Amino acid sequence: LNDVNPENAFTNGMEVSEAGLYVIKAKEEGYEYSVMAAYVGFDYESGATTALHPAELNAKKAPSKVEKVASEEYVEINDEITYTVTATVPYIPALGEDETVTNILFAINDKISGANYKAEDGKLAVVVKLDGVVLTDITSVDVVDNAFSLNLSSLVDAENTNANKTLTVEYVAVATSIEINNEAYPTINGNDFNTDNGYKTTKIYTYSGKISITKYDEDNNELAGAEFVVKNSEGKFATLDNNDQLTGWVDDVENATKITTGDDGIASAQGFDAEKKYTFVEVTAPTGYSVKSEEATVEWDKIAETDPARVRIGSATLTDSKLSSLPFTGGMGTTIFTVLGVAVMALAAALYFATKKNNAK
Repeated sequence: LNDVNPENAFTNGMEVSEAGLYVIKAKEEGYEYSVMAAYVGFDYESGATTALHPAELNAKKAPSKVEKVASEEYVEINDEITYTVTATVPYIPALGEDETVTNILFAINDKISGANYKAEDGKLAVVVKLDGVVLTDITSVDVVDNAFSLNLSSLVDAENTNANKTLTVEYVAVATSIEINNEAYPTINGNDFNTDNGYKTTKIYTYSGKISITKYDEDNNELAGAEFVVKNSEGKFATLDNNDQLTGWVDDVENATKITTGDDGIASAQGFDAEKKYTFVEVTAPTGYSVKSEEATVEWDKIAETDPARVRIGSATLTDSKLSSLPFTGGMGTTIFTVLGVAVMALAAALYFATKKNNAK
């Protein structure tokens, strides 16, 4: 049993001991095969049967799923993500008398949530390659409801010129949420190879993280009312929307968005890259406390390589010091001596200038 390339023989052939017609159904992860029939007959010599004559078939397969990768696993909100979809051009069985090659449909379907395709006027730029060679006649696809269906039927013909060649499709999306879900599946001859047909759609996830700062006093009690801004490793400061989600970066701390600790001492924001460094900068201290000049560095949680990817959490802490103040005992203290000292100095100055004036006469 061979696939469309005669040099690629399957190793799971079956031996039979009787002549007859055998129905064969081939299986391969990620592909669908047409049902095949093989007739095993006899070899003859001088009119007598000497052995069974083996049958050899060419299997006709079409991809039932696609592979997909993203350029990044963790991103900031508004970061660009490059996606690459890999599929195989299907083999089309011999056409019937009433069929033409124009009836054949081969398409790659894609849908995304938590991000927007980087499209202009509803058209998404795509780079399509066939066995590594860029196809210059397919450069864009229409985006509808944050999804697209890229028709690649032009790659399929009655002679199966491109059958089983590797196809890749690249495009760019922009992150808009802390979890991005992207899925893809092929359509072949009217069959959508997605979950509706029992096939698993290829899904991949990309994440942006949440960060928080907890403020304490010297006795380890949570402090409310402290204001912070987020700073990145390039010295820029974060701007946030009403949901404290990252919207961009500015050069001046005065233009950054401030977040305030609540009664639990915590202020938080989201939409940050778990593979980057961030710090919290205190700009306003709670009443009775001084602003800390040191920055609090975000420490990202650890995820074992065996764990599934998920939204990452980064945290930091900072302890404030109370403002120092002069003690008040209820008495005059040193105040009276200060007043008397000032009065004596003023009197001495007056006498000095009066004496100088009389001597001048």
